[in-house]
Amino acid sequence: KRKYARQYEREFVKAKLHELLGRVEHLHQEAGHKYSANKYAAGAGFSVFEEEFLDIMEDKTVKMILEDLDVDMYNPASLWDSFDPDGDGKISAAEFVQAILKLRGEPQKNDIIACFVALRALQERVDNLALAIKSHYTSSRKARARESPPPPP
Repeated sequence: KRKYARQYEREFVKAKLHELLGRVEHLHQEAGHKYSANKYAAGAGFSVFEEEFLDIMEDKTVKMILEDLDVDMYNPASLWDSFDPDGDGKISAAEFVQAILKLRGEPQKNDIIACFVALRALQERVDNLALAIKSHYTSSRKARARESPPPPP
C-alpha cells in the first residue's frame, strides 16, 4: 500500500508542477509587454525578475496549485531568496521548481537544526571579522603613534 501511495504522491506532484509551470509560463508570456526587459524565448523556459515573481504569486490559479502542493505562501516577497539562491536577481524554471519542492510541507526538525548550524557558523565568522578589525585598528594606532613626532613642549 505504501508503495502505491508514494507512487500516487509522486505522480500527483509531477502533474501539479507541470500545471504550475504551464501557468507561470502563460503569465510570463502575458506580461511580456509589462516587463519588456525580460523577453520570453519560446521553448527556452522562463526567467522572471522579482517584480514579476510577486505578480505571479498573487495569481489565484497559482495560489490554488501551491496550496495543492502544500506550499504556504503568506508573504512571497520574504521568500525571494529561497527562489533565487544564486542571487542573480532572476528565477529560472529550474530554480522555481527546486524552491517549490523545498518549501513543500511543514518544516522538519532537521530543517530547523540546519538553520541553527548555519546561523552559528555565520556568527563565528562575524566574531572573527570583528576581532580582525579591532586588531588592525589597534596596530594601526600604535604604528601612527610611533611615526608621529612628540608634541612640542
